[in-house]
Amino acid sequence: MPEDLNKDYIQTLLGIVEEDKKAVLLYVVFDLAVVSLTLSEKLLQDKGGHQPFIALGLGLLLIAAALFFNYFRKMHLATFEIAECLLTLDTARARELPKNVWKDHKAGYCAAYIIQLLGLALLIACYVAA
Repeated sequence: MPEDLNKDYIQTLLGIVEEDKKAVLLYVVFDLAVVSLTLSEKLLQDKGGHQPFIALGLGLLLIAAALFFNYFRKMHLATFEIAECLLTLDTARARELPKNVWKDHKAGYCAAYIIQLLGLALLIACYVAA
């Protein structure tokens, strides 16, 4: 492959990885925002006995945020390695780096979605029951 194509390919790959990181960071911010809003809401002071469930829902969202952030951080570090591939125009290595991050952290990423949904469902249930 010509050098220009290799360079363009790696730069495009960097752009895709950056977009992925932005999306994952939104999940982290969303989870933390829900936790923050719930803590500041009067729902937490509810005397209906929902406090343990609210605390569990908040804990689940914090765990999901941590799992998403872990994936984000690993992909962020891979971005530096992909950028280094621009120097050598090593498209094969550049292609493998994000795949390897996904392969290594797919279970945590998928678990974060499930945990996030459980936490949100629990908080919504407490809000509706209040």
